[in-house]
Amino acid sequence: MGKLRPRLDDVRFHCLDCDYRFEAKPVRVEDAPEDEWHPWRYVGTCPECGRECEQERQQRGLLKAWAHATGPKTAEGLASTAKNLEGHPTPEEARRTRFNGLKHGLNARTATYWPARPGKYPDCDGCEYFSSCFTATACQKRVDLYFAHHLAFTAGDPKLLNDLNADLHANLRSIVNLMILDVIRDGSTIRTPAWYYDKDGGFHVAQIGGRDDDSGKLLPHERETIMVLTEHPMLKRIGEWVAKIGLSLSDMGMTPKAKEATEDAVGYLAGQQQRQESQLEYQKRTTLALEDLSNLIARSRENTVRDPVLIEHKQQAGENG
Repeated sequence: MGKLRPRLDDVRFHCLDCDYRFEAKPVRVEDAPEDEWHPWRYVGTCPECGRECEQERQQRGLLKAWAHATGPKTAEGLASTAKNLEGHPTPEEARRTRFNGLKHGLNARTATYWPARPGKYPDCDGCEYFSSCFTATACQKRVDLYFAHHLAFTAGDPKLLNDLNADLHANLRSIVNLMILDVIRDGSTIRTPAWYYDKDGGFHVAQIGGRDDDSGKLLPHERETIMVLTEHPMLKRIGEWVAKIGLSLSDMGMTPKAKEATEDAVGYLAGQQQRQESQLEYQKRTTLALEDLSNLIARSRENTVRDPVLIEHKQQAGENG
């Protein structure tokens, strides 16, 4: 049997009468010599029904399992265990460990602003954490959001937020698409009645009487409401959103001016490459010409030495000398 756990100060209890689970300090500790792996039994008082209850069976079983988990004892076993630790923790394991530490530390901070309220938030419908939120302290959706940002700021790596930023941009694009559909459904222009207040503060809809086709006089009994034609108010908002999230043609480089600038840059680079190639060809031709010139000079010297006139002249000059 391995090392025994010391006596616990805080114990998890389970009341079998009301099925309530809680963690608290034991009100009484009894000796249990029959359990060699943990010779103490804990008794607590249930805060719901007030009856005495024993330690939770799961925690009791963990104490027994921990006491029997002796691990390797031989030299070979100890060496094998040490070898298993080589290369660990990996970078992924280190990030996961840091994430777990943040998770336990930030749950309470998240609960301050976003406590667990199943069914009360807009994204509760279809949430994968919905069933666990009844026992959680904070909204798990917001907890994940907090953790992702804290990890990114702790690591100083904005790439860790790429998935969240992609989701945000996709949602904004979806909202813009819905706004465009509203404009298409309603029309690009809105007709509204013209109105005014008289000097006494009375509200009136502006109307005009019809005219007689022959005399051209106003006909009071045939009045028409004056309509004001304005652009759809969503058009301005769509333009603002498109500019803010970088969906305009200039942001994507799709304007004629941007296209011409791209073509000019490509042409400039192509010209530069052609000039570089021309310079290389000129250097090669110059090198070949110099090599040919050296060969010509060498051949002319050989021809001069073998010239019979020059040989006879040298012989005569030697005899006279």
